[in-house]
Amino acid sequence: MKILYYDGGDHVKGRLVQSIMKTENIPLAMIHSNQGCATIAELLEDHAPRHNAQPLPLFDLMVFDGFSDDAIINLSTTLRKSGVDIERKCIVTKHNRSWQFAHLLREICDEQEYMNRISQCRTLLLEVRTYQESDYTQESWQRYELAFMSGALLLQQEHATKAQLDTVIQAIHHTRDQLEKKSCL
Repeated sequence: MKILYYDGGDHVKGRLVQSIMKTENIPLAMIHSNQGCATIAELLEDHAPRHNAQPLPLFDLMVFDGFSDDAIINLSTTLRKSGVDIERKCIVTKHNRSWQFAHLLREICDEQEYMNRISQCRTLLLEVRTYQESDYTQESWQRYELAFMSGALLLQQEHATKAQLDTVIQAIHHTRDQLEKKSCL
């Protein structure tokens, strides 16, 4: 069992994480901004040379190796109770063990962006309940409904792309903003 932690430049948070891990008796390796080219395996084995790597993003990441789901949940709870919120976490797999740390960070960032798009689309779909079809012209409502249905169908697909999500989110926003109220004559 071991944790890799990159503090994303927040050294105060990094020192707090180190202190908590020491108290919890959990092995920890701090990742430095010049270790982006090191593989996860090298970092876990403390054989990671410090390279002049490409700049790493300014967000933190905690990488768990050999932890059960329950242990991850318990540690996350302990961190939160100590005032430390680590949004990005992942586990080491056979697949990502050979990746460079910078690649893992990009993958986590891409996954988070994708999940944010899914969440945004779901929020827009739930928002439809705040509108009454009878308040809007038939033509404007049909455009909105078509965009809404496209979003609902897209979320049912197993592998919607970011581009597809962006397109449907933009369409829902646009048609919602173009809803025309019926005149009160």
